[in-house]
Formats: sequence, C-alpha cells, structure tokens
Amino acid sequence: MSRPVLYFSPTSPYVRKVLIAAKELGIDGTIDLVAPAAVLPTSTSNEVSDRGANPLGKIPALLPTPDSPASDAIIGSSIISQYLDHVASTTTNTTRRILPTDPLARIRVLTTEALADGATDALLLARYETALRPADKQWAQWEEGQLSKTFRALAALDARIAKDGGAVTAGVNVADPGSTLDLASIAVGTLVGYLEFRFAHIAWKEKYPALAAWYAKLATRPSFASTAPPQ
Repeated sequence: MSRPVLYFSPTSPYVRKVLIAAKELGIDGTIDLVAPAAVLPTSTSNEVSDRGANPLGKIPALLPTPDSPASDAIIGSSIISQYLDHVASTTTNTTRRILPTDPLARIRVLTTEALADGATDALLLARYETALRPADKQWAQWEEGQLSKTFRALAALDARIAKDGGAVTAGVNVADPGSTLDLASIAVGTLVGYLEFRFAHIAWKEKYPALAAWYAKLATRPSFASTAPPQ
C-alpha cells in the first residue's frame, strides 16, 4: 500500500509541528519523509515546487501517495495536522485526537495555534533578516518589530498558563505521558522550541516563568524530544 510522502527539513518548526502531531496520533510510522535540497526564501524554484508538492516551494508539504497529482497535495502545517487527525480517526483503532470534535472547542484550539504560528512566522522573519540578508541591507528596526510580535504572543501565553492551572488548553496535561497533546499545545511547543534553537541568546524564561515551566515539562515528552532540531 502506498504511503503518504512528507517533504521536510529537520530544522523547520512547521515540519516539526507535523511530525509531533503524527507521533501524538501514533501514525508517524506510516509516513515516508523526503528531504529536498535546501529550501530557501530566496529561491525562485526548488524541488518541492518542481515536483508539484507545493507551488510556493515551502515545507511541509504532504502527498497522500507518492503518485498523487499536484491537486491532491496538502500544504501548510495546520492543514496537514488536521488531515492527519482525520486519518488517525478514520483508519486506526486509536481514540487519540489532536483536535476536539466540538466546533467551538476546535475553534479555540485553532485560534491558539494561529497565535503560535504567527509568532513563529515573526521569528523566522527576524532570523532571515540577520542570517540571509547582506549585512549592508539589514534593517534593525524590522528585526525588532518582528521580535516584538513574538514577545507579545509569549506574554499572552504566559498569562493564560498562569491563569489556567499550568495548561495552554484546559485539561491538556503535557506532563502526562499517557495523554495526547492537542494541536494548540503542539504549536506553542514548536514556537518555544524554535526560539530556543535559533535565539538562544534571548533570556525569555525569567520574563515568562509560567510558559518556561510548562515548556520544561513538554520538552521531555518523546514526541518532542525525538524531533528536536540538530544542534
């Protein structure tokens, strides 16, 4: 039987989100990973777009089967994660879900995911400004503006965790290895993981202690520990 193909990079926070989702759902062993040549924001085309997996040339991108037409490709970490949740619920005997079935609860989870993804986007833009843009063209105010977006998101998440008994989503205990994370917790975790990976010089833990304590528990889960980016 043909298996889904996921175009990935081990350093992408959005790929990591998808990999964690698959592991939390117990279906990670059913997906084949393909690492394309370097996917850079300055590329005019790359292997991902050339193969029809994503015209934008961005990862993650998932083909339901190796022979799937481009029209069947699933792009974007949020949509791929929702697709994997559907696959797990319809093709396995597991009761694991990363999204609630109640519509309003689902919207709350996806809203938190959108906040975390927006903060991750800002980190990536700040990273590109210093890592890819020539030194004489770098704009310090741009980097500062992007980081400020992330800090505002971290502050909001820190306040929520402190208020809601140490959880991003009420009832989701990241320290319980027998539980399944929801997509909101996964997205926030990958945001903080990318902050730790690419911006280790930023002392954020003292400013956001509730978030730091929550992440310390989350980082020990097998799904997170096994997908940590290479140092």
